[in-house]
Amino acid sequence: MHFAQVQTEQSKQLGQWMDWPSSYFTMSDANTEYNWSFLQRCHERGWLYPGHRPMPWCTRCGTSISQHEMLDAYAELTHEAVTVALPLRDRPDHRLLVWTTTPWTLPANVAVAVQPALDYAECERAGTVYYVAAGLAGRYPALGRPRRTVKGAELVGLRYVGPFDELPVQRGIEHRVIPWEEVSAEEGTGIVHIAPGCGLEDFDLGRRHGLPVIAPVDPEGRYLDGLGSLSGTPVVDAAAPIAGLLKERGLLFARASHRHRYPTCWRCGQELIFRVADEWFLSATEIRPLARAANERVTWIPRHMQRRMDDWLANMGDWCISRKRYWGLPLPFYPCECGRLTVVGSRRELRELAMDPGAVDAVPELHRPWLDDVLIRCPGCAQPVRRIPEVGDCWLDAGIVPFSTLGYLEDRPQWERWFPADFIVEAVGQLRGWFYAMLFMSTALEGTSPYRTVLAHERVLAADGREMHKSWGNAVWLDDALEKMGPDVIRHMFASQTITEPIRFGFEAAREVKRRFLTFWNVYSLFVTYANVDRPPLQEPESLPVHVAPLEQWLLSRLQATITEVRLAFDSYQIRRAVTAVDAFIHDDLSNWYVRRRRREFWKGTLDPEKQAAFQVLYHVLVRVCQLLAPVMPFITDHVYQNLVRAVSPDAPVSLHLAGFPEPDPARARPDLEADVEAARRVLRVGSRPAMPRASRSGSRSGGPSWWRPPKWSAPCEPSSPISSTS
Repeated sequence: MHFAQVQTEQSKQLGQWMDWPSSYFTMSDANTEYNWSFLQRCHERGWLYPGHRPMPWCTRCGTSISQHEMLDAYAELTHEAVTVALPLRDRPDHRLLVWTTTPWTLPANVAVAVQPALDYAECERAGTVYYVAAGLAGRYPALGRPRRTVKGAELVGLRYVGPFDELPVQRGIEHRVIPWEEVSAEEGTGIVHIAPGCGLEDFDLGRRHGLPVIAPVDPEGRYLDGLGSLSGTPVVDAAAPIAGLLKERGLLFARASHRHRYPTCWRCGQELIFRVADEWFLSATEIRPLARAANERVTWIPRHMQRRMDDWLANMGDWCISRKRYWGLPLPFYPCECGRLTVVGSRRELRELAMDPGAVDAVPELHRPWLDDVLIRCPGCAQPVRRIPEVGDCWLDAGIVPFSTLGYLEDRPQWERWFPADFIVEAVGQLRGWFYAMLFMSTALEGTSPYRTVLAHERVLAADGREMHKSWGNAVWLDDALEKMGPDVIRHMFASQTITEPIRFGFEAAREVKRRFLTFWNVYSLFVTYANVDRPPLQEPESLPVHVAPLEQWLLSRLQATITEVRLAFDSYQIRRAVTAVDAFIHDDLSNWYVRRRRREFWKGTLDPEKQAAFQVLYHVLVRVCQLLAPVMPFITDHVYQNLVRAVSPDAPVSLHLAGFPEPDPARARPDLEADVEAARRVLRVGSRPAMPRASRSGSRSGGPSWWRPPKWSAPCEPSSPISSTS
């Protein structure tokens, strides 16, 4: 709760407007009950089942990892690869060359696989014949030239001596060559070592061929008993001992370092292994076509993300929802010895089924250890049943958000008012995380997507292009960024960068944002300076003079075009497009063209109608620019708005963010004038532009108090006066 409050305050400093008093917490009983209700519905549909299979496993966290948690958690790692020469039982002078990058799995070997249609070379060296894929034989110069080739189908069924036949766990196992169409001839030897207890593909292949399963590793990643001198050894340190034992038996043909992409734990970065475990799964068979259809109705930004999500949905496996951890969502599964599985859907239902209803009332919260002591009476045989000890995948907590936060079970009209979400944004890594979990659960509950539009940006990296790490010294801490950059600059940096490329975040990029925004601040400063001198009788921002000079007509026309562009961009959630349009208007139209040509008008000493009209138009434009930039830079735009508008219209909204978003005014559009000005600008771009002479004015015209606080900045985007609490 302490850090939740810290995060809330930081989010407020970033200008995130949320219903903070109604923040949801995944560890709350309400959130738990929503997940229970979802799981109960999945059970009623027959999607929930227990499974016994190899799972990606983190030995540090002591739990399995889901498929969707692995895909974006690979790292480039170097492991020791070994090539083993396994003698054939009936032809001891013939050996199969087997290559693996995970030597620790060799004690669990029960078979090797070949591609039946692939050519395998027979290479003879010192009276021994070695079998290797013909296309890969050249990688082993010591073998010499092949004497002939055979099809993999001719090797199928041959028996061989296992790499660790002397181990107790290997007793009674007959090792043989099996066919597998997935064997590749791109690396290794084309003969694949099969250990069904150490890999899911091996496990599935083993089931088809009736192979035994050896599970050699405990939850901490150490070899179990029955593995001789290896027992108790951490598998991450087993490469050298394995190679040594193979060499003693005369089976080690080669060893070398091999760099490859390898899965790691998304929580702690530990290398993953595969080990056989009992877990709970949600079947994806029925949900897959429904989720793909729901995804088709979502607008993805960028658009190719929709195809990536569809590819994931088309190939996703069943969802492993259980974890061997202590803290987390308690899975409400009560399996009875009579064969009945009871899935409890709420606290009320738990109380109705409990052997002792008072025990449910005494539970301070729906978590372990208190919930572990609550037994229910099996609805089938009336025997007491205890809940399983596993907790749920944390992505269940993430996926239930569109329902648990909006009163789906308690206040259906309230939920229908807000569901689905118009827009959500997160990094591309959430494609198979948060975005997927919400889509899966929403499709299961309502048959539709929980969001209409999704923006998936690329990863945020440090300024040097690497991931941020404290040990590398390139991490930017939020408190430092808020203090040195300012929230408006941080927001503008994210909004203005290309989302299809990694986002570089650093102080140099922040200075560039400040430098560019200084252009607007200088225009604002020019207006305030001369308005304080001339005291023009300004009207509210919506009021414009009936007759204005062509230069002002052009500026107002460009403003209308910008408003139209920004509204279209925001309506389609093209945030960068909106920011780029406003930036272009400020730099190209307002500053570099209009102000340069109207500066002399503000310098002159008389307040004639033309100058008065120029003041009113510039005032109108500055306010409109603040409104256009308000969603991206909420603090500084509100600061400027209050300084301008509240001085002229005391009855105006107390904050820019309580005023309406600007509407385009077609009557102010002058495409013919814009075309003429653009032609003039093209002419000037190819010629020399004379420097504008500088001039200075002193003194002020009387006529009332100063309406505007003169802008003072010690640095861009850091207003000297504090921001009001309303913004």
